Amino acid sequence: MFLPIGHDQGQLRRWPVLTFTIMALCAIMALVPSGVGSDDLRQADEAFAESLTYYLQHLDLKPHRLLRNVALRYASRLPSPQRDELRAKIENPPPGSPLTELRQASLDKKTGIWLPVLQKENAWRWGYIPGQSDGTHLLTYLFVHSGFLHLFFNMLFLYMMGPFIEDQWGRQLFLLFYLTAGVFAGRMFAWHEPNVGVPLVGASGAIAGVMGAFLVRYPKAWIKFWRLFPPGTFSAPAWIVLPLWFLGEFTSARLQSLGMSSSDPSVAYWAHVYGFGFGFVAGLLMRAFKVEEKFVQPTIEAKMQGGRTVMSEVSRLLNQGRQEEACELLERELIQSPSNVDAAISYWNLAAPLGRMEDRSALCQRVIAAALRNGRDGDAVELWGGFRPHVPDGPIDPSLAVPLSRVLDRSGRRQEAADLITSCRTFGIDTDPEVLVECGRRAIALDTPNAPAIVEQILRNPRVPRLVKQSFAPAPDPGAALAPVALRPG
Repeated sequence: MFLPIGHDQGQLRRWPVLTFTIMALCAIMALVPSGVGSDDLRQADEAFAESLTYYLQHLDLKPHRLLRNVALRYASRLPSPQRDELRAKIENPPPGSPLTELRQASLDKKTGIWLPVLQKENAWRWGYIPGQSDGTHLLTYLFVHSGFLHLFFNMLFLYMMGPFIEDQWGRQLFLLFYLTAGVFAGRMFAWHEPNVGVPLVGASGAIAGVMGAFLVRYPKAWIKFWRLFPPGTFSAPAWIVLPLWFLGEFTSARLQSLGMSSSDPSVAYWAHVYGFGFGFVAGLLMRAFKVEEKFVQPTIEAKMQGGRTVMSEVSRLLNQGRQEEACELLERELIQSPSNVDAAISYWNLAAPLGRMEDRSALCQRVIAAALRNGRDGDAVELWGGFRPHVPDGPIDPSLAVPLSRVLDRSGRRQEAADLITSCRTFGIDTDPEVLVECGRRAIALDTPNAPAIVEQILRNPRVPRLVKQSFAPAPDPGAALAPVALRPG
């Protein structure tokens, strides 16, 4: 079992109001009582089981859509000959008999016991039933969930990725995108499954859209997972994890449509597939038309600065010859928004002549790391080239050194990549073990002078898993193992 618990993206510029509001509404809806007592539910369950058995014995009857759907799912779990025979009879009912009318009345009576009870449930009141619900239910179904685990996992994924899309796309655009993704996912699910008689509930279609947008916006983000066995954590890049997730959902959706799925039949896989696809395409369009750069980011920046953008204020200060103040303003902006590349370039041009880079080394490294996380490798290398000459001997944080060395190495600047790993600061017991291990691997690959020292730190660090340490331990000398045998008396 793998459970995502976070990723390596930077700080948000603003409080994710909309994401948290959506999460709060979903939690509130989960607490709204349905008004159905336990005795009513028990009687409804018994009546439903009787209705299903009765219908399977008399397939010439006309059942409620939910009853027919459950019968089809039951058929899909039978061995091949029986499955095909039963599905054929359900989809093409046999001709009626003289007793059909009486039997239909009996089935309708049983249905009249369980159906009104189900319709009092929140899922039936607010969920979306293909072909039966009106348009408002395509919005309300996004805030209703079928249980605690359903709610927990949806909110976990939304919490991990929603705030970052909201931060980059702005609140109004994020809300429009989220709701549209949910509506699109619901409609496309209904297109694939028009005969489903049970309501569609849950935010997973919209959240899948957020995941698709996250893949486009942060393809190089490293997502951290917790695993059950062996207990521990590991990380993997978003460009691997999210497409694999999508492929699994698509495969499950196809098998479910063909009646060959062994997974939970209540999961709306097609909603996940189309939601993710919608978000992915939306992200590509945002990038292709540079919506963020042209419209969203200037608007957000203007709001954060009370109508005046940081860069316009910097220009005003520079025109007045107030370089120090302009530099301090850019520093404050980069502390809040380290991914603001325009502000970073301006700061580089100002801070270097003023001799401020060495004192602001940590801030400069955060800015370069943010560019790498956002997939702007070229900007990161350019910023690094403007930073390092002014701080030639300063220590570099391993969390920056590792990904930047990869970029430099790929671009043919192997010596610079090796020097970068060599300049990593001393590791302590509180160093993130994943960063420590990755730095050790880069040091070995680049054959840096400090590789033995980093490996020693890995072997001594109690937070590094034993199996990982074994991969760094030196191989035993085969000669040492054979020597006692050769010297043993015959």
